[in-house]
Amino acid sequence: MTDSLMDTSAEPEANTETAATTETSTEEAAAAKYYLSEGVAGEGDAPEWFKGEKYKNVSEQAKGYKELEKRFGSFTGAPKEYELNLSEDMVNAGVEIADDDYMLADAKVFAKEAGLNQEGFDKMVGLYVKNQLTDQMAQADYKTDQIKALGSDGPDRINNVSLWAEANMEGETMEQFKASMVSADAIQIAEWFIGREQNASVSPSDATTLSGKSETEIKDMQFAKDEYGGRKIATDPAFRAEYEKARDAFYGNTRRANIG
Repeated sequence: MTDSLMDTSAEPEANTETAATTETSTEEAAAAKYYLSEGVAGEGDAPEWFKGEKYKNVSEQAKGYKELEKRFGSFTGAPKEYELNLSEDMVNAGVEIADDDYMLADAKVFAKEAGLNQEGFDKMVGLYVKNQLTDQMAQADYKTDQIKALGSDGPDRINNVSLWAEANMEGETMEQFKASMVSADAIQIAEWFIGREQNASVSPSDATTLSGKSETEIKDMQFAKDEYGGRKIATDPAFRAEYEKARDAFYGNTRRANIG
């Protein structure tokens, strides 16, 4: 017959010896400076390597280090010098990293300070190269899509805008202009402005009119002299044709009457 939980008529006598032992253990645990595991006090002062402010006991700290080792197994100490080991896939993809590459130098400094071993360094370089290759492929795909957006004559349209920039801009201004031509929309806007300035199309059908000559060169042609002192545009039909072609490409039809 099962005793009722409410029946107190036959309570067992208290084990005073066990109670006393438990009480003593509790007092010792409370006085301990550190613990080996849950409820097990360590003897004497806590060792210097025990981080009591972070872990409850030594056992927890040990588990934490094992977890860190799993996650950061490469942080076992840096070699004297790191070697640059490119995988076969990287080499086949045409990846080249110079010994004096500043990114490589920075990576070595970081790895050294972090205590990264050679295997970990190889993985870090591999991740960097993989990201670079991914970016390059994405950029190449984007460029192809933008050229297609300009139509079948996209490459010619881009080349014409480039020729105009080389004929009308210099140095850093020209480089900045070219660098800004990053999309089909940018090329179309440039064509609109060039057309407004010249009152002439810069489409591929007019590509032969883009001589690439500067305004100074065109003016020099306008007043060039032949061997007898006459203006070449008046005495040399071929030279005049070349001059008019360059003039029209630069100024457009609206300014012909004022140029000569």
